[in-house]
Amino acid sequence: MKMVNKYAEVQLFTKADALSQQFHETWRCIHINLAGKKNRVNAGVRKNFVTGALNELLSSKDGTIYVCDDGDVFVLFQGQLSPVMKILSGHFGELEASAQHPQAATGPFTVFDLSRQFQEFFTLCENKHLRAIIESEVMRAQVAYQQHANVTAEPLSQ
Repeated sequence: MKMVNKYAEVQLFTKADALSQQFHETWRCIHINLAGKKNRVNAGVRKNFVTGALNELLSSKDGTIYVCDDGDVFVLFQGQLSPVMKILSGHFGELEASAQHPQAATGPFTVFDLSRQFQEFFTLCENKHLRAIIESEVMRAQVAYQQHANVTAEPLSQ
């Protein structure tokens, strides 16, 4: 599988938008909800255990792993869900229960069968993309404000 670490929200939404324009009934997505749990420890755990394990376990599969800035991870692939679930469920305990009860997405996993749940998947991707844009604009505004504050704080030379 290919792994996307930079601008993952943009690339995930771009793919979701492209899928909305074409036949998407054979696509599946596993969403690992780690957003809001991102800190130094979780970033290391996510990198070394979650994404590392996903990359290693799914290396022979076609698809893409999107590692979002907020901590979420999306595994998007085409084909049957069961072979991927068989590979991952031994390593990610709650994953199988999430696949059996997709409407009860209370745990860290949500499994989307895009033939039935495309709109939910698309809305999640769109919201994640919009939040990334807003966060980027807020950061740019903070930098601009700080630069302006630094310039106006300097004493005038005579």
